[in-house]
Amino acid sequence: MQGLRSARGESKLGTIFFLLIVVFVIYETFKFGPLIFAQYEFEDTMISEAKFSARKDASAIQDSLANQADALGVVQDVAPYRRPVE
Repeated sequence: MQGLRSARGESKLGTIFFLLIVVFVIYETFKFGPLIFAQYEFEDTMISEAKFSARKDASAIQDSLANQADALGVVQDVAPYRRPVE
């Protein structure tokens, strides 16, 4: 009889551990999901701006990217990354 009790307790512990993992994954998805989505959307905007960059000057591209970053809530401290416009 003692062997049956320990087996049942072990399955309950496994179920609790599995539920904790599922809850953690759901929590992290809701916490970081919107940030990752905004990053991918902003990256897509940068790629499309680069594709059609022949039609615009550098300041217009920077303004467009800054507006998109504001709309998505992306941090845009670009000072360390800014290249001088030739």
